[in-house]
Amino acid sequence: MRLVLTANALAGDLDLAARDLGRPRATLRKDLADLRRLGAARTVALFDPAKLGLPFRCIGLVRLRSHTPGQIQAFEDLCLKDEAVFRAVQLCGPYDYQLLTMHADHRAAESWRRMVEAKELVGVLKLRQVRVLKGHDLDGLPLTL
Repeated sequence: MRLVLTANALAGDLDLAARDLGRPRATLRKDLADLRRLGAARTVALFDPAKLGLPFRCIGLVRLRSHTPGQIQAFEDLCLKDEAVFRAVQLCGPYDYQLLTMHADHRAAESWRRMVEAKELVGVLKLRQVRVLKGHDLDGLPLTL
């Protein structure tokens, strides 16, 4: 089975994608169901952090003071426990981690930054507010059914 993806499918609009492909929506839904059964697609639930009172989205770049296994584990444990951290990615290069964080406002983000920078294991934390223009935080391609 082959599913052709149109620009509308990439944007997550299944109705427009079905129209672009000249196929009924029901057929496209069946194709997606088949892909799920084969393990090539999955259904996920998403939440909107802004609707939970966390509209202020930031990316943080972190450099640790030390790269001992204990320090790395301690920082990763901190990320796992911190409710402001929605995603943590280990990097190669001048920074060790990229964090996606969500906050109520600028003041809350700055307070969080100061708290994290005060940790002995953190050498540098650069925190910047971001606005997503295109894309998503999911692996794969989200489609609205």
